[in-house]
Parts: sequence; structure tokens; C-alpha cells
Amino acid sequence: MKFYKRKSSSMQNISLGSALTNVHELDRDSFILILNRQGIIIDFKGNVSQGEDIIKIGESYKGYLSPGEQGKYARHMENALQGNIEHFSAKGMQNNVEFEFKITMFPFRDSSQQIDGLYCMLQSILPVNGKEDSDDSEIRNHIYVNSKELSGILDEKGTVKFISPAVKPLLGYEEHECIGRSFLDFLASENAENIREQWNKLMHFPGSSQTFEMKILSTDGEIKEFQLKVTNYLSDPKLKGFFFSSVDIGEIKKRDERIHYLTNYDYVTGLPNRKVFIEKADIELKIAELLSKKFAVFVLNIRNYKLINRAFGHEFGDRYVDKIASKLRKQLGEQIEMIGRIGSNEFAILTKFLESKDITSRLASSVRAIFDEPLYIDDYELLITTSMGIAMYPTAGTTSGELLMNASAALHSAPKHLKNSYHYYSDTTSGLLRKELILTKDIASAIENEQLEVYFQPIYKAHTNRIAVVEALVRWNHPTLGLLTPADFLQLAEDTGEIIKIGEWVMESTCRSLAEWHQKNLNIKAAVNVSAMQFYAEDLPTTFFNIAQKYSIDPKWIEIEITESVLLIEEEIPESLERLKEFGFGIVLDDFGTGYNSLKVLKDMKPEKIKVDRSFVDKVLEDERSKTITTSIIGMAKMLSIEVVAEGVETKGQKDFLLELECDFFQGFLFSQPVSEENVTKLLIREQEVLDSKENVLNRRKYFRVSPDHPFKAQMTIDEVNGKKAKVGNVFVLIVNIGPGGLYFTSTVDLPQREDVILKFTIELFDETHFFYGKLIHSREEKDVFGYGVAFLADEKTRNTYIQLFHRVEVRLKQPSAYDDLPLLEGAMSSFFKNEINKNRA
Repeated sequence: MKFYKRKSSSMQNISLGSALTNVHELDRDSFILILNRQGIIIDFKGNVSQGEDIIKIGESYKGYLSPGEQGKYARHMENALQGNIEHFSAKGMQNNVEFEFKITMFPFRDSSQQIDGLYCMLQSILPVNGKEDSDDSEIRNHIYVNSKELSGILDEKGTVKFISPAVKPLLGYEEHECIGRSFLDFLASENAENIREQWNKLMHFPGSSQTFEMKILSTDGEIKEFQLKVTNYLSDPKLKGFFFSSVDIGEIKKRDERIHYLTNYDYVTGLPNRKVFIEKADIELKIAELLSKKFAVFVLNIRNYKLINRAFGHEFGDRYVDKIASKLRKQLGEQIEMIGRIGSNEFAILTKFLESKDITSRLASSVRAIFDEPLYIDDYELLITTSMGIAMYPTAGTTSGELLMNASAALHSAPKHLKNSYHYYSDTTSGLLRKELILTKDIASAIENEQLEVYFQPIYKAHTNRIAVVEALVRWNHPTLGLLTPADFLQLAEDTGEIIKIGEWVMESTCRSLAEWHQKNLNIKAAVNVSAMQFYAEDLPTTFFNIAQKYSIDPKWIEIEITESVLLIEEEIPESLERLKEFGFGIVLDDFGTGYNSLKVLKDMKPEKIKVDRSFVDKVLEDERSKTITTSIIGMAKMLSIEVVAEGVETKGQKDFLLELECDFFQGFLFSQPVSEENVTKLLIREQEVLDSKENVLNRRKYFRVSPDHPFKAQMTIDEVNGKKAKVGNVFVLIVNIGPGGLYFTSTVDLPQREDVILKFTIELFDETHFFYGKLIHSREEKDVFGYGVAFLADEKTRNTYIQLFHRVEVRLKQPSAYDDLPLLEGAMSSFFKNEINKNRA
């Protein structure tokens, strides 16, 4: 006879699940049609022995039957769709030749165990009026061979007569090892007795079927679970036995368990997901309501998770968040009811019943303390930056959905400038959340609508109280919410990606201001903050350099402030920092001491300045730990020739303590809060006017001053400090002018202006060595060179001697050969300092 080959069709891609994909190839001239519930052929499996025609997938089975057979076929099909196995013969027409088929029809099911269609196994016998096949061929009609479904024939005593090849991959037995043995021999002892009872009942009901769940021993001793459907064919004169088919439900159970796990648990951390967390919270709600108890829901956000993903990739990010989950599980343990992962960077914590809000705060502090230590993954030491929102039942919600929503709202209201902060939901929280929604909507157009403005906070030179640098701080003049500080919107700007545009705008505004100040001879530096996200902009160093060039600003007048988190990427960002240095920008490490890589950062990054974090300065007088850390930071920076800025200086006591440590710069409300460009300009002009006025006063001296055309060298040392002799070395200085009452000299050394410090000067004049002692009375800084005015310590007699000496100098300087006898400096001061410094280093 002729069989048909598969033809491509739009229905050919219909998936039948594992049942179809694992069908074993049948014997010669046997094949299986796969029908949907309407009798349409959607696929077939089997061997084709002859013919070149094509089975037309998508057509009804009726096209392959003789007209008189279609009604019988439909009845059997209806029975099979009820879950039965149907055995019958039918006639079909192929190329005008009528053939008779032996057919076994049984259903297949979808994942929810609903009947999805039918397997129709056909075996040709011969053309009508031909010779019948052997009994062996008829028995094989009843065996559906499937690599993952065990099938076979048992005789009336339960002895295996035939078994499908699936027995080998499933249980390890060869077919011949099973033939002739009772199927009961293969059962695990734990359920053998129960199966015997069911089997005895089935034997007394010919034509009936029974489903068993069996535990069967494999050759390696493993117990496997199968579901067998056994049909009693004892009344069939040819079969006289039982037909069984089975499914390995152990695999199905594993699959179902896997589906259940993926449906209810986070695959990265193993924590319950949002669905399970809400279900658990619902149970707690009902109990709390009955017992009048309180509990809380925490929502914890990992703020730097997106940065980790962008820096290292999602696989590394998964490891990072898994380690965080492990820390939470380990540290909180029995203190809570449940931890769940409810978002990519969010965890939820369900507390036990609470007696007071204080317990919640202590728990929140415990959670926060978990992240006081870094995480270590491979060779990386990673910070964890979090925010946390807390919603209390019943005040912040009476359903699990409300509690989660309000805890999230509280999280967004937590202070973003504080590390690992937490915030309780209150009546004002929803208003803050609405505010954030407004800001999210408006931030993209803030620049276009000219709503941004740069404020500047002065940074003062410690010993002169002069403004050395102004730090640029952006403000947002929102049309409805008023003037907003960076804490209100910069985190949002990072989350939305707007920080890149805002950062470039701040740099341009700062350079424009610098240009205006420099035109007025107000030579001041500016500092600009740069976040980690800004380094993802294309070629940040070149962009900043081009902006500076646009306003004719030398990059040396601009400092780039970064935090340790910026150095998270080992390759890209340090390379960008080096390029910024090459362009001439200064690099300042902000919030120093709050990270865990501080020493390594100083070694690798080599910043010009570090800023001691305000959290240490704020407690420096009353907290020994803060005092020790601050002292260590400044001392270490001095040894590395790095200048130090103290942030958040708000009291005179803090200032005095920091002066004793020789801190270089101060920034804080004790000196100035952030002010507009207009007010910074006024401060700078007023400061310059005071200096000019002071200079005029200083020039009205009692005694004359000798001012050579070129400064000449002298040696200077600190002779006494607070009445005690000091043992320090000499440095070269340049005497600009000198007289009986004092002198003015320049140096690259930054000296403290203190009343208890006495300086000693050694000067060679007319082949004689002269010593002068004095105190600093004023100082000024000009292009990295310091100028100092000194008042001599001398009685009237000594002063008269000085007068005679300096008159001699004045007379000599009027002669052409005057400079032959004096150690005068030839060339620029900067060259002198450079040569002297190199000489001393050598």
C-alpha cells in the first residue's frame, strides 16, 4: 500500500508538547496520525515504505476513509475524546485500492490535563480479500511506542507479554529481561500491596480501565513514579490480557515543582516573590485584626544596583543582589516573618507582631547596619547604598497592597543624600510622592524652560580666610514647587538619565561665570560635581575641555569633584580621570572617609584635594571616633602632599580644632551658605576691596622700605612656637622689600598666620650675616605663590642699627654695580622656586 509524506502547512508548527516530540519511530508500514479535537490532521509520525505522495496536514481524516467507514470512525473518535482507548478496524482508499487498517486511538492532554486531541495509530493489514497478518502483528497494534511513555501487554496473570523500548531509557531494563515476569516484581515494596488490591478488582471487570500510581524500581535501585492506565481485554479472544500505557509522573512532578517555584520564588535569590509576599501579608493581616496587633512592612531599595549592572553586566548584578539577599537572611533570621524580592532592586520585609514603633526603628537600624560593610565579589570591594520605607499596620494601610504601596512611597521620601536612610509613611508622604511624580514629568524640560540656576558655595583658605574656590551647586526653580535643592531631584535625574544633560549645563554655566569674574580680576577657582552616571556620556573629558575653551577658561581654574562610587568601573572611569588631568582639570575626592576603598583610591587616583565628609566634621568635638578619623585623614593627606577641605564647618570650635590639625580649606555655614552668582560676585569684590584697603594701610609705614629691582634670597625658619624653641629646617624665600620695621617676602610654602609663631630670617648683606626675628601680620596668595608681611621684633636700639644698615643698602642699590654684591635672583620667581625645589629633592 501507499503512505503519505508530510507536507509543509500553516498548521505544521502546532506544538503538542513533550508527547509529540518524543514519539518513537514505528515499525514498517505503521504510523500515527495526530488529530485535533475536530479530526483535522496536525502532524504524523511513522515509517513510510513506499510512494511519493504527500499527507496533507490541515485536512480532515475523512479524506482517507472509504465513505461507508466514516460514521464508525466518528463514533470511536467521540469515545476516545471521552478519555478511552479505542481499538477497531477501518477501510481506506489509496490510488483506487481499498485497504484495511487496524487502528488504536487514544487521547493526549495539555499541561492542565485537558484532552487536547487524539493519537491515531494505524497499521495496514493487506488490500481487502488478501491474507491476514499474524497474531503478532495484531498484538503490536496495541503498543504505542514512545521514548518517554512506557507501554505494553500483560497476560491474564499479569505477566509481561510485550513491552515498549522505552523500558530501557526509563528503567534500565532490556525488553527481554521483562518478558515472562510479573509486573508486580518491578514494584517498590512501599506500594506493592495497594497495587495488588487494585489489580485484583480490575481482573473481574473485562472492558474496564483502571489508573494506578506506581513506584517502580529501576536497575540502579532508584525509585521512579509512574501513572499507569491499564485496560482489561481478557474478553478479547486474540489479546486475552491487559493493555497498559504510562507516564513518568516523577518528571511531571519535578516539572510542576519547577513551575511552582518559578511562579512563587525569585530565581536569582530564592526569596519569595511579590505574589507570595502579599499572600503571607494577607494572612498576617487577618491574624493582626483578630488579635488587635501591629506589624510593619519594609521596602528596601538598592540605589546603586543599576550602576552595578551597567558597570559589570547583568550576570554580575545577579550575584551582587544574591549576596545582599544572603546578608538579609543571615542577619535578620528569626527577627522577621519573611523577606521577599519584589522588584529588580527592591526587597520587602514583613515583621513579626510589634509592641511599639521603637522596635520597628531598632529593626530598621539593624537592617541599615547590615550594609555598613562592603560586599566582596571576585576582586571587587563594593559599596551598598540603600533607601528604606516603612509602613505600619493599621495606620499606614489595612490591606497588603496598601502597605506595600505606602512603604514604597515612604522609601521615595527617604533623604537621598544620606546613605542607607529610612523613612516612615505618614500623611505627608503621599504628598511627597505626588511631588516626585511631578518632578519626573517636568525634569526633562527643566533646561529648555530655563528653570535651572547655579548657586555657589565658597571654600575658604584656612589661614587667610580668603575665598579660594566656589563649588557649583545646581538649583531648580520649579514653577509650582519653588526653589529645589540637589537633594530634591539629582537622584531622580540619575534614574531618568537627565543627569548627563544637567551636568553639561552646570559646567557651561560655571565657565560662563568664571569668565566674567576673571574679566574683573577676581581670579577664583570653581568646583563642579560629577556623578558616576555622567561618565557614561560620550567622551566626558573632551566635552568638558571644549566647554572651558568656549569661554577661554584654562582648565586649571576648574576642579572636578567625584565620590568613591565613581571609581566603581576599574577601566573606563580612571582612564577618563587621567584624561581630565591631562587637560589640566584638578581632581577632588569628595566625601572622603565614608567608603571602604579610601586608601586604595588615594594611591590609584592621586587627587589634588580630598574633602573630609561633613558627617565627621559635625561630631568632631564630641565623638572620639569622628575626631580620630578626621585627625588620621588630615595627617595622611599631609604626608601625601594632598590638600584637605573640611565640609560642613558650622561652629568656631570645629574651625579651631581643624586649624590645629593644619586643615587647608573650610566650607560650611560658618563661612557662607550657597549663594547666587550675583552674591558670589559681591563677596569677591568686597574681599578684594578689603585687601586693597589693607595694602594701602600697610604701605603707610613708620619706617622706609628698600625695594630692589629684583627680589633677593634669604633663609627662613620657624624659631619658636608658643614660647618653645622649634627644631625645623630652613627654606629659601625671596625678599621683595625690607626695612627697619619689617619685610615682605614670597614663598611657595603655605605658612600658618598665628600670633605664637616667631620666624627667623638669615640674610647675607655686605659680606655679613644678619639675623632678623618677626611675626606674620598679613598674607596673600597669587598664582600658587604666597606673599607674607612680617613685623620685626626689636627694641629701639636694635631698630636704629637696622636703619643705618638699610640706608647703606639703599645707597648701594643706586650704584650701577650694586647687584654684584647681593645674592639676587636672575629670571622669573617661578623658575627660582622650581630650581630650588628640584635641588632640595635631589
